[in-house]
This record gives sequence, structure tokens and C-alpha cells, in this order.
Amino acid sequence: MTRRVFAFAMLCVTFTASHGFSQQVEPKKTFNELYQPLPVILRLSYENFRNIKLLNAAIVNFGGGEDEFDRLVDEYAEASSLYFRNEYILSANKFTENEKNIAQVAEKIARKYKEITEDINRKTIKMKVKAEFRFALLGRKGDLHPAIDEAMRNGGFSLNKANDLFARNRYIDAIYFYRRSKQQNFKVYEILTKHFEQKKKDAKFKGKKDDVAFFEREEKRYKLPDEYKKDVVDNQNRVYLTGGEREKDK
Repeated sequence: MTRRVFAFAMLCVTFTASHGFSQQVEPKKTFNELYQPLPVILRLSYENFRNIKLLNAAIVNFGGGEDEFDRLVDEYAEASSLYFRNEYILSANKFTENEKNIAQVAEKIARKYKEITEDINRKTIKMKVKAEFRFALLGRKGDLHPAIDEAMRNGGFSLNKANDLFARNRYIDAIYFYRRSKQQNFKVYEILTKHFEQKKKDAKFKGKKDDVAFFEREEKRYKLPDEYKKDVVDNQNRVYLTGGEREKDK
């Protein structure tokens, strides 16, 4: 009798233990069920790191600032810590979540770049056309530098390229070309101011006081507006710092 009781007790312990282990199921995948977690981790640990780094200046300058950037970094760090604890499915899930949040931030910021760049492009075209009419009426059409046309074409090409990438959800690539477009538009102002500065020097050398005064006014007229200071720094993928601080490389 005692042996039967002992055998039954052992059977119960064995069943309970095996039943308990069967309850330890794997976490649910939030990435593609057909994928294994490690390849997902390896791919996204590289891509997410690269994309967060590329977005740094754009987030700080035109997005949610350092806080938004830090949230993406914290998510990445959490996914990494799960990997080093050998919790591969949870790590892959977190990296996937991080990827989605990076894409959402990139879309939001790229949309803002699109609005800003299209506005700058319109304003630059209007400025150029008004300058052409003005100089034609003054009989000084030859005083406009021909290089501004090339800069305008390049700016328009980059804007069209950026809009195409935006439509295809390639937001980080779109931001790159929005920056190039702004850079070319700002080049128009740079060409004009340098051109009129040289014209002023030539007039001064020839003793033409009226021309000196005219080109001095034009040089000031076509100086790049201060409202674009941040854009100029951002075009170099640099963080714009206010309060007299220097721009910071990223």
C-alpha cells in the first residue's frame, strides 16, 4: 500500500512539473511571424542606429527637440538590453517598435521640411523675378548675375526629387534633398550679394559715386534674411544652438 501511495505521489509531482513547464510559452512576436528574432535584431540594430543618427539634427532643429531624440535612443537601448539578456523575441519586438517610431518621427519632420522648402522656393523665385523686372526698368538688366538661373534650376530639381521620395515614404532621403534645395535657393542670395559687392568695388575704383550708392543698396536688399539662419546650419546636418552658442556638429 505504501509503495502504491509513493508511486502515485511521484506521478503527481512529475505531472505537475511537466504541466508547469508547458505554461512557459514564448512571448508573442510583433514582427513577421515567419522571421526568426536574431536576423531581425541584427538588421534593425544597424538600421535603427543609422537612422536615429541621421535624424539627430533634424529632430533637434525642426522636431520635438532633445526629448524626442532621447526617447528614440532610450527605446533602442532597451531593445539592446533585452538582447544581452538573451530575450531575443522581446528584443526583436522592441527593435520593431523602435523602427516604427523612427519612421513616424521621420515622416512628421519631412512633412515640415516639405512645407518650409516649398515656401522658400516660392519666395526665392518671386524675389528673382521682381529683381529682373526692376533691373530691366532701370536699364540695368546686364547687372544681374547669370549664375542665379543655374542655382534656381538646381533648387527646383532637388525639391522635385525630395517630393518624389516623400511620396514613396522615403522620409530620411527626402530630408536630404529638401536641404539641398534650400541650399541652392540660399545660393541665389549669396550670388547676388557677392556680385553687387564686386560691382560696388568696381564703381568705387572708377569713381562712380552714384553706382557705388546703387550697388550698396542692392547688396543690402538681397542679403539672406535672418529668419533662415537655422536653415543654413541645418543644411549642413548640424544642430542650431541659440543664445550665442556655436553650432554643434552631429
